[in-house]
Amino acid sequence: MVQKFILAEKIYSYDPNFNFNPLFQKYLQMLSNEMGELDINIEIEAFRKQENRLEIKIEGQDEEFFKNLLKHKIGSTIRFNQIHKGDVLKGYLIDVKKVGFGIFIDCSIRYPTTDVLINLHTLRNQLCRGKKIPLRKIIDLFGFIDNFPIHVKIKEISQSEKNIQGLIGKDTLEMINNWFYDKLERVFVSGSTRAQVKKAIAITGHSQDVITIKKLGFLENIIILKEDTNAPGIIAHIGKKLKFSKLSAIRPLKLRKLLN
Repeated sequence: MVQKFILAEKIYSYDPNFNFNPLFQKYLQMLSNEMGELDINIEIEAFRKQENRLEIKIEGQDEEFFKNLLKHKIGSTIRFNQIHKGDVLKGYLIDVKKVGFGIFIDCSIRYPTTDVLINLHTLRNQLCRGKKIPLRKIIDLFGFIDNFPIHVKIKEISQSEKNIQGLIGKDTLEMINNWFYDKLERVFVSGSTRAQVKKAIAITGHSQDVITIKKLGFLENIIILKEDTNAPGIIAHIGKKLKFSKLSAIRPLKLRKLLN
């Protein structure tokens, strides 16, 4: 039996003339690497350009197992009526700074298409010890930009108004807390693979300034910088080699000063 489903992970580019085919092949190879010794054939069925997601087709003896594996590791689209309070979903920030009352996360919820809101009050409580820090300041300090991956725990669902509110999930909250515990600056990059980020760092001569590159998604990466390395300075250099990507600075010492 053939299985078809739409993955939650986004495939996108900030280049309006981008040729997606090579990127699709890289993504297909990544999925194939997940198969290991499983008896599976996997193909890209379609690219849902409006939502930047791939529909894939899998077939083989282990297809049900592999489908569940991908849904767990990558996620898939989900219907509004399948969402329950307490669910934890992976999503991507969208329309950052376009509203003043919170941030919206695209968790691939469909029928109807619905984004999850984390309101300003919740952000202040989870990230700023309840201090009344303006939303734009929170966004800048944490390096939040479009396509930043985030886990969301569903807090409220309005069936009548078809909207959902949530809070930052445990995995993402622990990751953010670790950033501010070790005090190291970081650069978030969206729109580039890990290999592309690594190449940009090497070409610009900044390999000695980097501890590691942590992959958050296929096209989302965090560059962890060595002590006393300035994130905006790194962005100014590598950004020239990643001109069709978006980069943001994560600066824990600035937040610690603000919260003390």
